[in-house]
Parts: sequence; C-alpha cells; structure tokens
Amino acid sequence: MVSTLTPARPSFIQAFQSIALENADRVCVITSGVEVRYGAFWTDILKTERFMRAQGVQPGHWVSITIKDQYVHSLVSLALVKMGCRQICLPSFESTATNQLLADRLPLNWQLLEPGLAGVSGAPVVHLNYAQDIATQATAWIDDFGVAEDALIVLTSSGTTGSQKLIPVDQDVLLKLYVCMTGGIEKNHPVIYQKTSVEYNIGKRWFFLSLFSAGVMVFSVEDSTETVCQRYGVTQLFISAYQVRQLLNQTDMDADYWRHVQIVLSGSKIEVGLLAEIRQKLTQKVSIRYGSTESSVISRATYEDLEVDPDSVGIPVPGVSVKIVLADGQVAPNGERGVIGIQSDICIKGYLFDDALNAKHFKDGWFYPGDVGTLTDSGMLLYHGRADDMMIMNGINIFPAEIEKAAMSFPGVLECAAFSMRSKSHGAIPALAVVAADEMNLDDLAAYCRQSLGIRAPRKVVQVPAIPRNPQGKVLRTALAGNFVR
Repeated sequence: MVSTLTPARPSFIQAFQSIALENADRVCVITSGVEVRYGAFWTDILKTERFMRAQGVQPGHWVSITIKDQYVHSLVSLALVKMGCRQICLPSFESTATNQLLADRLPLNWQLLEPGLAGVSGAPVVHLNYAQDIATQATAWIDDFGVAEDALIVLTSSGTTGSQKLIPVDQDVLLKLYVCMTGGIEKNHPVIYQKTSVEYNIGKRWFFLSLFSAGVMVFSVEDSTETVCQRYGVTQLFISAYQVRQLLNQTDMDADYWRHVQIVLSGSKIEVGLLAEIRQKLTQKVSIRYGSTESSVISRATYEDLEVDPDSVGIPVPGVSVKIVLADGQVAPNGERGVIGIQSDICIKGYLFDDALNAKHFKDGWFYPGDVGTLTDSGMLLYHGRADDMMIMNGINIFPAEIEKAAMSFPGVLECAAFSMRSKSHGAIPALAVVAADEMNLDDLAAYCRQSLGIRAPRKVVQVPAIPRNPQGKVLRTALAGNFVR
C-alpha cells in the first residue's frame, strides 16, 4: 500500500509523493527493460527505508552510497532524503583510495554498498540487494515514519582543479530546483534518457527532473544511445558535447525519428559547428545548459544565440541574477570581461568544512564559480573559460577555450584540448593536443591557429589517440601537461 506523509513542512519528498500518487499507474522508470510505475516506485522507496531502519540507519546519520545499479541507487537516495539523513555518493567507478579521501572528511555512520563493490574504512557496512532486501519486504503494511527536515545530499565537484568540494543541497534547495528546472520542460510525460549515471551529480539531478515532470526515465548502459532511444521512444535526450559527438559518428540514423527528439547539451562551451551538425543530422530541437554543481542551471542557449556570438551561453534563466566583476571588485560594464558572479535561491550558501574556499567563492550573497565571462547590452552571457585554466605567458592572458575554438574549425580535427606547459622563462606556454581521423599536418594546423590567434596561438601541437577525460567527460589538462613537460 502507499502511505500518506504528514511532514512538518512542505518538502521536496512531499512534492514527489504527490506526483507519485497522482501518476501511480504511469510508468516511472524503465530499468533493464522492466517498466516500474510511480506507485510501485514510491512503495519501493518506503520498503527501502524500512530495511535501512532495521539495519540501524536513523535520521540525522551520515551515510555513503556505493551502488552502481541506477534503480537501487535512486531508491536509496530518495529514502535517505525522506529519513532526514545526510548522504554522499562514493562512486563505484572511483578508486577506493579516492573514495577514502572523501570519507575521511565526513563523520560517516554507515556505508550502503551494492554486493561485490568495495567500501572504505571507518564506518559499518550495510549490503543492499534489491531482490533480497527490498523486493521481499512485506507489502501488507509499510511503516510511515514521516519526513525529517534536515536531509542533505552532499554533492562533490569534479576535482579537476584541486581537491573535491563538498556541496550540501538540502530539501528546500531541491524543491526550488525542481520548480525552476521543470519550468522549461515539456509537461506531456516525456521519455527521458541520459548517458550519465545517477552516481554523478548531474545524472541524479536529471533523474529528479524526470520524476517531477511525471516522465519516464530510461536506465540502460549496455546498448548504444541510438538503440536505447529508438527502442523506448525517448523524447528528451540529456547528453554532453563529448557524448553527442560519439552519437553523430553512428551510421544508419533514423532521420524521421530524431527530428522529434529534444536534445539538451550540458557543458559550458559548445561550438556552433557542433550545434549545426546536430540540427542537420538529428534535430532542430537542441539547446545548451550552462551551470555549476553549486548553482544548477544558470543560463540556456540556442543555436541562434551562438550565431550571434560563439561564446554565448544564452540568457540567464528566471530567478538567476548574474554580474561580472573586475579584479578590483567593481562590477564590470557591459562588454567587459571579468569573473562571473551568480545569485539565486537554488544556489548553495557555502561548502562543508572549508572556510578558506567559502571566503574565496561566496561573498555578500553571491557565488563565484571561477568562470570568466562577459555580459552584453542585450543581457546575453558570454563564457570565456575557467579562471583556473587561464595561462599567463609573458603577462598575456590566454584561455584554452579560445585556442580550442580556433583549432576545431581546421579540417580534420575531431577533438582537441589546449593545455599549459610550464616555462621558467615565459611562465606558461600554450600547447594543443588534437584527435584526428587520419595523420594530420601539425605544422599547417599551428599556422592556421596563428592566423586567428596571433601570439595566443599554441607553440606546440601534438596528435593523440584520445583526449584524457575524467568519468564525467571533463578534460584532464594536467594529465596532458604531464606528458609534454618542457
């Protein structure tokens, strides 16, 4: 049976329960080809809570999740929110050593593990198997423990610019995030597929978006994107620029099917050429979302925005204020480059256990993610790159994004990544790694870059079989630099 919640105040989980009850007979999740309806999904959440409480997990406890199965991971995550626990994902794809570094920074009470996956030291383990521990829970009655108010989902940054940040998201922020994100999403029960697992921050957020859109989320990792989308009639595809390039390389695409699919690209910078190719081969319904883990969606851009300016990430979404700040702390006039500042109700107010980072990134109610940008007179936000990625060569500021934009227009370049080689004489020397289908004349590419970039052009160009990336698809520039030390 489906219980009725009586929380102390409106909450994220209460809002989801209402959706689950209203859509009890609608399909909620397709996992391993099996359809699960909203009513059954909610019942599974209650069963999961009951099982965890029986093992000793209680409201207020700090709990880590290392569960690869996306359906079970989702059940556990939502049950912990309902219980008022503080949760963090220690991903199955990370090494035990990396997860241990995160665990050591938190007062963990429990680890929830999928059988066969490694845990960390320092906290007792609960192994959780759906078939044995959830599905077998009695359905004749299910305890309704109500909803606690102090739940936290602790997200983590990618760690590409240093140690991972601990990003606390509470129920209020989650609920406001749902209201904001579903404002621009079709309400006709979309069928959603994302290439990113719910073990990732963005994967979990897109899954919540699917739930609050009363949509269907498809969990599938075995098959190609093309196969999954057509098999289940996907109407919305959430995908990164790196992943969509792989999709475009597939053959025998069904043009009639794809023109009805809405594609949402995540990432700070998408080349106008890539959007043009998507519109030509797949669908006209494509958009870009620029944001951060701390603030979620900041702006949305279309192909038309990139035609106006290839650096565009669109207009800030309703409820999000953006300003550009100069080195002296003053607000930059329109058209002038500076550091991006963000203010919104769905932005967190600070990191956990890190006063130094809070002083750097949070000031007077504004969050500074470390991105460099410009606001135009029309209110469009232009993104120029990460401040941490900026190279300074002989006093000249150079961003990887401007090198990459120039190189991607050279015939034959499939992927590229700019990086910095350290130099005692010059400070930093810009370099470029490229992936090409065939052997490329690197001297010609270097000359091509010099034509548009001048002194900012890469001094060294290398061809590589693949660009090193972390599991989220972000370029590992330090790994590139380590292979080409000057």
